[in-house]
Amino acid sequence: MKNINWDLIFWLSFLFSLTLKIFAILNKPFWLDEALTYHIATVPFNYFFQAVASDSNPPLYYLLIHFLTKINDSPILLRAPSLIANLSTSILLYKNSGLISNANVSKLAAVLFSISPLSIYLASEARLHSFSTFTITLCILLFLRLLKSWSTKALLLFALSLTIAFYSQYYSILLLFPFTWIIWKKQKRNFKKWLSASLFPIGIFAPWVIYARGFGESGCYCPPSWFSLPATLISPFIGGVGPVTIRVFPHMPLSAFVLILSVAVVGVFIFIIGLSQKSLIKIIYLKLLFLLSFAGLFLPVFSPRGMAVFSPVFFIITSLGFLSFKRPKFMLSFLLLLASVSIIQVVHPFFQSEKVENIYQITQQKPNVPMAHTSILTFYSLNYYSGKSSNFLTTPNPLKEKQVNLIGGQRQDLDLQNSKVWLVDTDQLVDSQKRQETLDTLNKNYVMKETYQINSVNVYLFEKR
Repeated sequence: MKNINWDLIFWLSFLFSLTLKIFAILNKPFWLDEALTYHIATVPFNYFFQAVASDSNPPLYYLLIHFLTKINDSPILLRAPSLIANLSTSILLYKNSGLISNANVSKLAAVLFSISPLSIYLASEARLHSFSTFTITLCILLFLRLLKSWSTKALLLFALSLTIAFYSQYYSILLLFPFTWIIWKKQKRNFKKWLSASLFPIGIFAPWVIYARGFGESGCYCPPSWFSLPATLISPFIGGVGPVTIRVFPHMPLSAFVLILSVAVVGVFIFIIGLSQKSLIKIIYLKLLFLLSFAGLFLPVFSPRGMAVFSPVFFIITSLGFLSFKRPKFMLSFLLLLASVSIIQVVHPFFQSEKVENIYQITQQKPNVPMAHTSILTFYSLNYYSGKSSNFLTTPNPLKEKQVNLIGGQRQDLDLQNSKVWLVDTDQLVDSQKRQETLDTLNKNYVMKETYQINSVNVYLFEKR
């Protein structure tokens, strides 16, 4: 593959993916998880760290969003850190060939990461995953650099990067296991230095862990390992970790499903080929995957979305597989198919979440009418658009009580004294029995005057009988 202009391919893919990411940022609905980010980041500062702990995440990303909202709280600005972190991760892969393997591997990995549906989705979402991906990738690269030079500067930079990674994403703690194993097996003479470099970040991070556990975290809504493991291996190629999950992919149009399935099968096959190549990156990823898979058999801790923070490592292994084939036409064809999947997922209505802004515009026809919600799927997003005015939830909130007390969303009964009420209704993320009770109460005491449907959400205007 010596005749391939890797630099040209990278920058073309970089610009292509940037176009898709900006399009997604400007057009993607502001969905539940992003709304939760906003509500957590904007609680009064004396309750801020409690709110972050309740979301089962470290505070660094939320601190960034907290201060950004002081400037502006538009979806574009809230999503900007994810975009910047994502682009920076691509550059990190592209520029660090000496640490990864060789120039071809690092540049191909950067291309795959840039145009992957998973990367494009996370780059356009106001959640911590792209930010964490950058901090963890930087930490891994500095670890590889540490293996080549145990200078004081290298030790300090690694310790700092590991500390930042800890405060960005809990999964980064798992890196200690493959890192320690590699030092013990490959450079035992430097083990004492390694202990000093790793114990410092642990000591800095320990107070937060103690605080978060004392407050009580909300836990991970994670599937068992038998589902999380295959989802983790195919999601880098097909996404499916947002509002539209892999579970519903079979319901998409047949032509799109065949394309996405083909890309997933070929991509995982190439990844498996890459595992046969000698690489420290392979050791790191496989040990992370084993740890989470094993723990996920007993505890709800294995999140395919959480594992997305290690996707750059995944794509380095995939690049090793591609380059071992030495078939440039096959590789370039796959890149075009992967880019096609990304385009489909950005523009096709099937992959869009509920258009909450459209719901808000409908309800603003009568802005003084209270707005009842049967699900948190719409409640928190509508709270973002409406400034929390007149929104209330009529069914039990599935979030933990401590989190709800901090960000709002307690269940309220319908006030039958109101002459009119909006109902925003969906059958997703809701207690079906309580939802039906809400519908029965409204139909008994009110008359339905207006009806609208936005994706899977129904919006009704009820007037008193």
